[in-house]
Amino acid sequence: MTWQDWASLIGAVGGTIGSIAGFVVYLQSGTRVKVRISVGIAGSDLAVGLGQIGLIILDPRKFKGSLGHGIDFAHARLVVIVEAVNSGRLPVTVESLRLIRQKIEFGGANLFQGARSLPHRFDFGTTAIWTAPLDDARALAALPLPKGRAPNVVGASLKLGNGKSVKTTRHLSLKHLEEVLDAWAKAKLDTNK
Repeated sequence: MTWQDWASLIGAVGGTIGSIAGFVVYLQSGTRVKVRISVGIAGSDLAVGLGQIGLIILDPRKFKGSLGHGIDFAHARLVVIVEAVNSGRLPVTVESLRLIRQKIEFGGANLFQGARSLPHRFDFGTTAIWTAPLDDARALAALPLPKGRAPNVVGASLKLGNGKSVKTTRHLSLKHLEEVLDAWAKAKLDTNK
């Protein structure tokens, strides 16, 4: 065998190993679905186009206890926003969506706007948003449980078609929900004057 034959053989083996490794990495990256929950204001007059609903997200870390000016609160409503992102390389199907507090789950097609589209197919790199009434999340967070069993926080959970469940890492606290409701009541009162 000449050195050219050896170089060709090494190149062929190296190329095959590289292809197999790339395929394994592709399969292992799979689906990476992340779920976020937040509070927001929804209204048709906040949207950029006819028939759309615009959303303003109220970040609990930046919320100062008051709402911005210039919003027509007459046609807007407070909502819980659940956003799911598939940042993996493989598609996945979302089967169901729930608000959760520890092991208590609350949800279904009647709670979330847009949930009638479930099951929802996610290609890689896509996002979906669902909204639910804020009062339902507040009721779940305020639900009396045995002391010390569960903090007064609400999260969200997605059940995927591959059998896995994905839950939010950050939750909405009862304190934050009540601060938003108080600010909302003040803003509505100010606009009615």
